[in-house]
Amino acid sequence: MLSSRKIRKLGWMSVVTGGLLVAMIAAIALWVRFSDARWEGTAELARYGISLGILIVVFGAVGICAGISMIKHGKRNKVLTYTMMGLAFVLVAFVVSHEL
Repeated sequence: MLSSRKIRKLGWMSVVTGGLLVAMIAAIALWVRFSDARWEGTAELARYGISLGILIVVFGAVGICAGISMIKHGKRNKVLTYTMMGLAFVLVAFVVSHEL
């Protein structure tokens, strides 16, 4: 069993890593939006990239929420923990199932 203090530290790590995920995807989206490069891939590949980005942002946002909950209460929220595990499974399945 983890102490309340340790869980709060892990909550801060979750907030920071979730924030980094969201910030990096936002930076990539802005870079792509304002670059002069032209897209030469297929429409399917574009949909895949956008879907992957959205899934990563949702994963990061739930991580931030879980971290805030851990910091505030000093214990893990079971609903958010299971949501994160489910999103991780969906993310891995999404990446593995796509053929490049």
